[in-house]
Amino acid sequence: MAFSDQLMGSVKDIWENMMEHPFITGMIDGSLDKNKFTRYLIQDTIYLKYYAKVYAWGMIKSDDTEIMRRLYRDMDVIVSDESMMHIQYLKDLGYSEEEALAQPVHPVNKAYLDYMLHVSQYGTLEEGLIGLMPCALSYYYIASNCRERAIALGTYENNYYKEWIDHYCGEGYKGCYDRTVALCDLIVKNVVDTQKRRLLEVFLTGTEHEFRFWDMAFAG
Repeated sequence: MAFSDQLMGSVKDIWENMMEHPFITGMIDGSLDKNKFTRYLIQDTIYLKYYAKVYAWGMIKSDDTEIMRRLYRDMDVIVSDESMMHIQYLKDLGYSEEEALAQPVHPVNKAYLDYMLHVSQYGTLEEGLIGLMPCALSYYYIASNCRERAIALGTYENNYYKEWIDHYCGEGYKGCYDRTVALCDLIVKNVVDTQKRRLLEVFLTGTEHEFRFWDMAFAG
């Protein structure tokens, strides 16, 4: 079994629980309060700024030019494509990117960012790269399932959150997802089982932070 499959299989229950989270179900049927979505967008805009730095730490630590190219490509997806989608939503909701970035960092968001940045700086290269994967992999899973369920419910078209759903399960982000899976399997080729257990722990911790991010977005 590919290590990427092991990673995602190890958190499948958490991902399935995410799909039942009221924030996610609210996006599926379009009923999510826009104030909650605004809170999410602001915190996620802050998150993306520092998330890109995790990719940068991977580039700094890696001596493999192929890994560096892959990280550079997907860092551009974050700071360009993904951020642009956020900016468009923020504009509609009355915020500029600068205003969003000036908002206080929620403690839940800060804890997640601190964890990723710590692992990327002080852990091994592999730990730092696995630390960025819970976000990249779970968002494609969530958005793909959101689209499928929204279509089944008849709430996909004219849904305010359709652009968010389409972005994270669209071809552009699917490419990022596929490259993340491939990178995961590439970096563990020479990693022993004891190290793999540590990588599973890092992925699980990041996934738990992801779940708390949805809690934060919904409850404040």
